[in-house]
Amino acid sequence: MILNRWPRIFSLISLLTLAGACGGSPSPSTPQIIGGKRSLAAPYFVSLHYAGSEQPFCGGSLIEKDLVITAAHCVVSLAHPVEVWLAMKDLDNKPQSTAVEAIDIHPLYTPDGVHNDLALLHLGPVAPHSGRRIKPIEIAAESPHAADKAIPLKVIGFGQTARNEAIFPAHLMSVEVDPIPGSTCDTLGGPYDFVRADQICAGDLAKGKRDACYGDSGGPLVTADKVPQLFGIVSWGVGCGVAGKPGVYTRVSSFVKWINEHKKPSISAPHAALPSLLYEDDFFP
Repeated sequence: MILNRWPRIFSLISLLTLAGACGGSPSPSTPQIIGGKRSLAAPYFVSLHYAGSEQPFCGGSLIEKDLVITAAHCVVSLAHPVEVWLAMKDLDNKPQSTAVEAIDIHPLYTPDGVHNDLALLHLGPVAPHSGRRIKPIEIAAESPHAADKAIPLKVIGFGQTARNEAIFPAHLMSVEVDPIPGSTCDTLGGPYDFVRADQICAGDLAKGKRDACYGDSGGPLVTADKVPQLFGIVSWGVGCGVAGKPGVYTRVSSFVKWINEHKKPSISAPHAALPSLLYEDDFFP
């Protein structure tokens, strides 16, 4: 099944272009993921990096002291080691990285990436984090089939800041998005016909001015409270910041049983890095 939608992952070609151009972080342009603003460091936010690279290709969330949850499509096809940076807000201040030692990908995830898009990364010894507050985030307790309430949500990441340009910020960004009821999302047609109760539609439905984008994949969708809870995982979208085409997120509360069963690694992963290039031609339509 081929659907007209794109995972929000940073492409290998873009990574190599940026690394070759300056060997460091790309220069930020408009200060937003799509419609957002600079964010303070989130103690649970994790950025995923190819070993030795300062540019993250995906995000994630620390849910235990040595366990990260991210999107399956970020890590489904691996060729090189991956490392994570914890609780960073500025890519120009590189911390000591932490290695990923094992990965569990949800067994019902399929290459089309539409459903069950989550994976667990089991970390090695956590590197020293002088001056940074690191704390796992709690998963929002919610019935997976409950109607989405009009609660404010926020998405965080280092993803693309412009709809049609590969511009990536050096500073962590965030934007508030509106949860969209499943009954509304179902009416949008195309790939939205496949959205299920274990997923969340969120964004700015009328204007499309607030959204996640490429490079934000795997990152957290959290409640915009003083003490945030993890609500979703950035999964896919149809373009970025397009009116009538909200982002789609994996609803974490629907997978708590599987997460609890896999808090200890079941698959060794000495190499954890390069995502599949299956969608290479789809990143920048």
